[in-house]
Amino acid sequence: PSKPLPVDIEALQALKFESEDPDESARSYKEEGNYHFKRREFQSAKENYTEGLKSGCKDSEMLAVLYTNRAAADFHLKNYGSCYKDCAKAKQLKPDHYRAHERGARALLSLERHADCAAWCDEALSRWVADPELLRLSSQARAVAEASAAKARREAAVGRRAERQLAGVAAALARRGVQIRPGTGRLEMPDDAKVEFAAGDADGNGVLRYPVLLLYPEFGQTDFLRGVDETASLAEVAATVFDPSQPPAAWNSAKAYNPDSALFYLDCSSTSDSAATSKAKPETLDKRLTLAQVLKRPEAALTGSVLLLTVLRAGPYHDRWLKEWWDSQ
Repeated sequence: PSKPLPVDIEALQALKFESEDPDESARSYKEEGNYHFKRREFQSAKENYTEGLKSGCKDSEMLAVLYTNRAAADFHLKNYGSCYKDCAKAKQLKPDHYRAHERGARALLSLERHADCAAWCDEALSRWVADPELLRLSSQARAVAEASAAKARREAAVGRRAERQLAGVAAALARRGVQIRPGTGRLEMPDDAKVEFAAGDADGNGVLRYPVLLLYPEFGQTDFLRGVDETASLAEVAATVFDPSQPPAAWNSAKAYNPDSALFYLDCSSTSDSAATSKAKPETLDKRLTLAQVLKRPEAALTGSVLLLTVLRAGPYHDRWLKEWWDSQ
């Protein structure tokens, strides 16, 4: 059971309900709100301040106090938006009400509206020039606002640079006549796979670098090379993935696949274009060809932004793979 209220509080409550004077009623609600606030009963305090604001009081100073006190209760309840709005109303009613300025600044800081907080503090500091709390809030808000603005400028610059590079790559691909076809979902491509300039420039004169996905159907395995210069030959690609100085992949423990035995084919199975398919007769690619030369072939295309190459070796599986391809046509 709740404890009985002190006699003076009961008297205030009785006065609050019985008084016909709106100003006196507002004062009573304010006092009861203050009582609850001191007891850290912030919701009850807020409710009383609200009743005081609804009492019909015309005293602007009293209304400013009620708004500011309700703002304080809302701040403790973490209702920072409501706190700020009440401080703004209190400031309009009583421009020199220090608590309205100081609590409004705290609310804006908690809302992470750092630029607004800095501007709010500037206005307050024009009245209270050397106030340490306002100076502290202003300094904190300004530091975060400036850091956020600098970060936004950096991100915008990165975005503009990325757009220029994307446009430069698209233009370079068009000049080279590189065809692009959508992926079919048959293969999972890395999200960050993209064609880019090897030197990172976007003037359209640099060397393009392609992501390459190597398919080993004999073992159901793949290798992904994130960026291979268009000037690199297929022999160099083979030397990279089958580097004799490195341990082989588990599926290639016998080193049956190596730079000499690897046979490269364009992967044309992901296109639904019958005309492209008719041109995509399986033909072993000369390993002296560069990626740029491979992509000039009429049946060649990037899948999304990735060059797909099937890698086989001479033997029964290779013969069966070729037969299955021809039988499917």
